[in-house]
Amino acid sequence: MQTPTTNNYQHQLMTMRTALLAQIAEQRGGIVSRADVAADHFGRRGQWRTAGHRTRVGICPG
Repeated sequence: MQTPTTNNYQHQLMTMRTALLAQIAEQRGGIVSRADVAADHFGRRGQWRTAGHRTRVGICPG
């Protein structure tokens, strides 16, 4: 249901969301995914997929 009150809240929330996303992008140095930031932080970029694949293959019966 769209009423003047809900329209006002929607506008406020969208404005706040846009500002928050801009702040996060500025802090990260641009638009970067959380996974990329975590990989850079922990220094494991590209290694986690390989390690997980080996683990899954090791426990599969057959």
